[in-house]
Amino acid sequence: MRLLAGTLLIGCLCSAAALAAEPRPDEFAVRFDLATQGDGPFFRVALTAEVVRHSQSPELADLRVYNAAGELVPFALTAPLADEPRTTPVALAVYPVTARVLAAAAAGGRLAIRSHGTSTTVIIDGASEASSAPVDRVAAYLLDARGVRELGVAVELDARFAGAQLVPITVEASRDLKTWHPLALGEPVYRLGDGDAQATRTSVRFARAEPLEGQFLRLTWPAATPFALFGATVATIPAERTPPPDMRLDLNAPVRVDTHAFEWQVPTLVGITALEVRPTQANVVAPVTVFGRPGVGEPWLAIGRGVVYRIGTGGVDTLSPPVRVQPGSYHAIKLVPDAGGALGDAPAAAVRLPPRELLFLARGGPFALAVGNAGARRTALAPATLIPDYRPEAVRAFATATLGPAQVDAGRIASPPRTLLGVDSRTALLWAILLGAVALLAGFALSLLRKLRRAEGGESTSR
Repeated sequence: MRLLAGTLLIGCLCSAAALAAEPRPDEFAVRFDLATQGDGPFFRVALTAEVVRHSQSPELADLRVYNAAGELVPFALTAPLADEPRTTPVALAVYPVTARVLAAAAAGGRLAIRSHGTSTTVIIDGASEASSAPVDRVAAYLLDARGVRELGVAVELDARFAGAQLVPITVEASRDLKTWHPLALGEPVYRLGDGDAQATRTSVRFARAEPLEGQFLRLTWPAATPFALFGATVATIPAERTPPPDMRLDLNAPVRVDTHAFEWQVPTLVGITALEVRPTQANVVAPVTVFGRPGVGEPWLAIGRGVVYRIGTGGVDTLSPPVRVQPGSYHAIKLVPDAGGALGDAPAAAVRLPPRELLFLARGGPFALAVGNAGARRTALAPATLIPDYRPEAVRAFATATLGPAQVDAGRIASPPRTLLGVDSRTALLWAILLGAVALLAGFALSLLRKLRRAEGGESTSR
């Protein structure tokens, strides 16, 4: 009995130790060759959505870098330095443009700004001010951005417009007030709902960061939509700090729930920061709430709120920006329109994740990145530990590496390892083995105690 119990105990402890051991390079589900360019010793590589998709750890603990000999290469994870540019608001002078002047400009005229004391008007260059007198409605606004020396990314509007209505705003830029190029096409501003459920958007984002120095901006909107502008600021970032794009993971087709709501499975354990929704039908607008479920069987949590839309303007569809959500790891996402709202047919969707860079020390190349092992423990070092005299801005000077195509071991691809309690299945197994070992020890101790009592009872009887 004691021999059997001891054998079982040793076996359980050995199994637990095996589960906690460092996995071999061939025990990861996916491998990417790393092609290095330039001289080391340190290299940096941007992680891709494909890497994140196959990770089986919310903290990317199962990332590894190996050299040709199969040895672990020291590495660190970091956010790209340009990931956190601080926008600076710059106030712009605002000049109204009447419908008559705007029509003349569309016919080939050049806009001109004329000041008279405290008043300023916009006319057609070369036309008399009497013939261009502002006798009709305001149809556009000019914003003077000539003194802005940084990149513009959005314009914030202090405006009055009808409630429960979207106003599509087009923003164009020009140096000569005659030739214009678009920065934003039909981006809607709105105030929808009431009280705590109100959704408001007064910022118009540009399609790309734009150098504004020496340029005017022109704002236009549909003639039938009431809109009045009282002030405007442009959000800017330094030219050298253009933010890298988020990682983006497409979601599979959703399941329709509760008539108008949709639910998606999230294909990664890594924390997400936004949900991008693309309605399949044109001219759709719906205030929505985003819910997240951390694990199978766990309750839904409200994690974000926004407006989803697809609006056609001049033959171009404008889509809503991603809805920001509470950062975290979610097993599933649910999108629920407000009462009276609908998204039509099942929309396409994707999740956004913040960009990440991997820094590694070149030793014994060529190198490979491995990912996809639920039992792997975190081995990434802190950047300051990996790199002597570490300075975040110095990382830009590191040589770069690129990821090759994914080499997938289909037998090791697994769905996210969650249980009904949201616990990693391998962790649950490890705990079960350890608890089993404790139970065996307790049973062994109880058996010895009973034998001792019987022995003591026998001695008392013999006396």
